[in-house]
Amino acid sequence: MATEQHKATAKEYFDSNPSENVVHISSDGQVFFQKNYNDAVTHQRRIDDKEALVTVYRHQKSSDEAGAETTEDKGPDESWKKDEIADWLKTAGVTITGKEKKEELLALVAKVQSEEEEEEN
Repeated sequence: MATEQHKATAKEYFDSNPSENVVHISSDGQVFFQKNYNDAVTHQRRIDDKEALVTVYRHQKSSDEAGAETTEDKGPDESWKKDEIADWLKTAGVTITGKEKKEELLALVAKVQSEEEEEEN
């Protein structure tokens, strides 16, 4: 889950890189763009394979607030490639066989996210 510090860091990166819409932040604070997602996963595994990357997305609020941006922590969705979802799950500590279909991987993502929400409450 993205903390206020993660969101502030992401905002700085989004402000400096207007074409980027996703950042991944490792537990040591290193920031990676979506195109370097695999590097982010590898880095996080090297420093602490039990910790998950924090992913922050840029979102436009509405057309009448042009330029206004907020960040929101989300996990993989249908737009992610199967191998990216698998890497996210591995980083989150989920063991997978590699034979799962994309829909099965997304179901595992939903399970991880609901467990994280329960821990926070």
